[in-house]
Amino acid sequence: MLIIHDDSRRWVEMRSNTGLNGASLTQTTCSNCSIRGLCIPAEVGRNDLYKLEEWIETHGVLHKGDHIFLQGDAFSSIYAVRAGHIKTYVDDEEGVRRIIGFYMPGEIFGLESIYAERHQCSAEVLDTAVVCKLPFHELIHICSRLPGLQSHLLRLMSRELVTASLHSAKHSVHSRLAEFLRDWGKRLAQRGYANRQFTLPMTRQEIAGYL
Repeated sequence: MLIIHDDSRRWVEMRSNTGLNGASLTQTTCSNCSIRGLCIPAEVGRNDLYKLEEWIETHGVLHKGDHIFLQGDAFSSIYAVRAGHIKTYVDDEEGVRRIIGFYMPGEIFGLESIYAERHQCSAEVLDTAVVCKLPFHELIHICSRLPGLQSHLLRLMSRELVTASLHSAKHSVHSRLAEFLRDWGKRLAQRGYANRQFTLPMTRQEIAGYL
């Protein structure tokens, strides 16, 4: 069963799935984060993890409609979702908004802006959320000592490219919707959530903007 809510009450429906507690999450560090393995590879040792924590900033609690960055802003960091959900989108010259992606806990966004050094899209909070800010130049410095972390970032970039390629392929709307739901369910399953019956954090209009 698929449930899509179009009003602010959908956050009430999502609370049990995210387990969000703003006070505890903003005080959580990488070393004791329950979803650490989703955004940081296991081969990063404890000492290196502590070093990484020195650079990471936790931003939250953020609320629906808050922006983390805007299209055209200078790029300095990438971000990891600790709790809640984020959407990225672009507005073209005619004011038409196109959704680029949706991100759930443990996923990293902002990678598409590395080359241009300016954000190519905007990132908006879909529900109550907490995100981690990873300064990019410090991250690159740490990656020079941690090949496993560097490989992990490259895999994430590759995933973004594959997703964009599949999304731009000429398939019917029904096929793209089915693939979107399969992918969302797969990502939920990786986090230990039910992947056959779930509540989506985005509206029908947002899904249409993505497809």
